[in-house]
Amino acid sequence: MSTSPATVREQSSTASTLARMLTELPGLPAADYSVGTLVTPTQVVRGIGIALHGPGSFQAFETWREALNIAVDQVDHRENAGGGYQVLSALGSYADVPVHLHAFANR
Repeated sequence: MSTSPATVREQSSTASTLARMLTELPGLPAADYSVGTLVTPTQVVRGIGIALHGPGSFQAFETWREALNIAVDQVDHRENAGGGYQVLSALGSYADVPVHLHAFANR
């Protein structure tokens, strides 16, 4: 992946995949979505971000995780440094496009 800024053209196939995912999986919980750069343990790629916030976000995370076939042992659980909230995070893919799924909940 180039380090120069992406153009909309370079993001369009990822955005199309996001639109397809939302059309094909309409029963999943609503979330905040992004199309952009993802940093995985092995590479920097263009992908889809899915963020869930607030009450019920961990349950919604599980629904998304199952739909994306992300194994339970691929989920990272941590607290922020101040201990005010917890985070679930996992990397998966949809139609060969990387997906970063994460949920935030108050302690």
